[in-house]
Amino acid sequence: MFKKILIANRGEIALRVIRTCKEMGIQTVAVYSTADAESIHVKFADEAVCIGPAPSSESYLRISNIIAAAEITNADAIHPGYGFLSENAKFSRICEEHNIKFIGASPNMINKMGDKATAKATMIEAGVPCVPGSEGIIESFDHCKKLAKKVGYPVMLKASAGGGGKGMRAVWKEDQLEDAWNSARVESKAAFANDDMYMEKLIEEPRHIEIQIVGDSKGKACHLSERDCSIQRRHQKLTEEVPSPFMTEKLREKMGEAAVKAAEYIKYEGVGTVEFLVDKNRRFYFMEMNTRIQVEHPITEQVIDYDLIREQIMVAAGVKISGKNYMPQLHSIECRINAEDPHHDFRPSPGKITNLHLPGGHGIRIDTHVYSGYTIPPNYDSMIANWFNQKLHTIKSDQEFFISFALVNKKIPRDHPQPTLEQVKNFHLINSEFIIENWTLDQLCRLSLLMNYPMLKLQNLSKLISVADTQEQITIYKSIFYLENASQYTPLVVDGIRTNIIDIFDAIALKNLYPTKYFSEDQWNQMVLKAIFMERPIYQIKDIDLRKNEKLANILFDYARERWAASRHVTPELWRMMRGYLTKDQYLEMKKQVLEIKKEEQKVRVGLKQLEKDPFDFFKGKKINDIITVQVVSSDSKGLMVKPEGCDLEFLIKKSQIAVSAADARPSRFVGGERIDSAVAEINFDKRKVNLSIKLLEELQNKEAVDKFSSPLSGKNLPFSSLSEKLDDKKKKETE
Repeated sequence: MFKKILIANRGEIALRVIRTCKEMGIQTVAVYSTADAESIHVKFADEAVCIGPAPSSESYLRISNIIAAAEITNADAIHPGYGFLSENAKFSRICEEHNIKFIGASPNMINKMGDKATAKATMIEAGVPCVPGSEGIIESFDHCKKLAKKVGYPVMLKASAGGGGKGMRAVWKEDQLEDAWNSARVESKAAFANDDMYMEKLIEEPRHIEIQIVGDSKGKACHLSERDCSIQRRHQKLTEEVPSPFMTEKLREKMGEAAVKAAEYIKYEGVGTVEFLVDKNRRFYFMEMNTRIQVEHPITEQVIDYDLIREQIMVAAGVKISGKNYMPQLHSIECRINAEDPHHDFRPSPGKITNLHLPGGHGIRIDTHVYSGYTIPPNYDSMIANWFNQKLHTIKSDQEFFISFALVNKKIPRDHPQPTLEQVKNFHLINSEFIIENWTLDQLCRLSLLMNYPMLKLQNLSKLISVADTQEQITIYKSIFYLENASQYTPLVVDGIRTNIIDIFDAIALKNLYPTKYFSEDQWNQMVLKAIFMERPIYQIKDIDLRKNEKLANILFDYARERWAASRHVTPELWRMMRGYLTKDQYLEMKKQVLEIKKEEQKVRVGLKQLEKDPFDFFKGKKINDIITVQVVSSDSKGLMVKPEGCDLEFLIKKSQIAVSAADARPSRFVGGERIDSAVAEINFDKRKVNLSIKLLEELQNKEAVDKFSSPLSGKNLPFSSLSEKLDDKKKKETE
């Protein structure tokens, strides 16, 4: 038996392995990054070694550091847990080379089952049911047609080199097959430079059911019943259940036999999971095999009364298993609790746990490493840290880049980011006007891929846009401004504004600095006109006032005349771009149109009066210190974007003008749609300049309150940060 085991992991699974090792009398070594120095697994292990800084690529994924930690502590085995290096064939091989037992699968087993194509071929050889389909590349459409009849509709066409949903088509009837075949090949060719296709049976109403297996070094295997993992979000399991409510005794027996057959065929050693898709008719098909312990192993332990971590260690030490299969004797459900913000699309929410009360009682089990006072670090979101950090700097070909770009939506949740200060600083180095709040997490990852790919050329980006879905195109157009040699992509962006998809057009035209900097006058005018035709909020076009021009003013004037002739509404925002460029004759003609009155009815023509009115006229009669009620449009690090009630213009209340107290000057305190009062701090009709301030209003109200109340105590309950002090000063002066 092992004397000392190093746990090459962190958090809950590291603590779980330590618990079993202590029960078995085995010493433990914890490894940790600088971000995990206060993690509880570090405190409970017999020894602990720091293996690097917070990024996983420099600590938990750094093989050399982990091997060095094992050697200096004289550990004779390494338990990888799950995630990180648990299914890394290279790590398993290096452990063997250093005479350290890897408590998991051998390099050969990991390689066989790690690649899905290889795994499927292996399982077909083993006689395990796989999804029916082609055994290789489809040679021609005639071959495809014959194969589809043999497999039976519905079928799924898939790109051999695909990923991220590219080159995939569901075909429900024979008459849909040819169109699907042609479009899938075109998409695959454009995305991956490879139009090879294969076919699988489309599984209807699938359930995700997996079988827990154990194999020893002698080639003997057994199963420990199933887990139903069908409830998922973003391809991540949320709850698991044993036994499966969908399961029958006959189906359990068949799936168990298939899982054992798979394990014994590859002479699997250790604890693993064979995952199946089960259709509505209870036909099951091999999906993949996980050559490691899984997050959901506790529910299997609960229903069979067995310690799977102990079994893992025992078979790694050469102990034989009985080969007996175990059936569930009880019922168990596992629920994963994540550090997420439910009010913002369940985005990751790291931070300090101030209070923690764990439930207890008969039948309740809690596996966790958190405790009251523990700070959850932002570095180890399982869905982003491992995959993306590895991909970012290892892409070496166009094909790898296209596949990685497409896979982002599979690997990264579309959440708003929780960036570190260092990340924010890095993005501001790209551009000082970069507002990270305008980007979702998946968009930021794609931006990073685009910026870090050295071989990105115009033709590559053009190809990427041609095969991208709507969300991908939105990200690309938002990102182009920040790319090296951004000016070379102008034809691509100009072509993009011709789209009729509003979200894509908005990504180019609104809150984007690219048109401002790189569009010619004609290109700029074309974009503004398109925004007007599509009824987009042109005030969100960056530098709209700086790029006004006579040509655009004349075009808009002609447009307004056409609208008048048709008795149609003309948006007041047009005046913003015409003012200052109209000739005297044009102005008089417009005024005549606006003031045209039907004498018999004494009514102004509908829709015309609005154009004469300048939105800035809202402030006529207003003066400094006047109170104006505004509605919050948005907030960011710079301040609040607000819109006065009854006015078509938007204004920025700078962060410094939000509150008297710096602690209260947080734009995040306000939400979109909220009504608040502000004061006019500056107004200049010649320069068409207005500044609004909440801070000024607070100061004015403070002064009013000081004048009104004679006692400092009477102002204690008022919501003004410095009122009490002002009242004290007033009282002193009166006494003097």
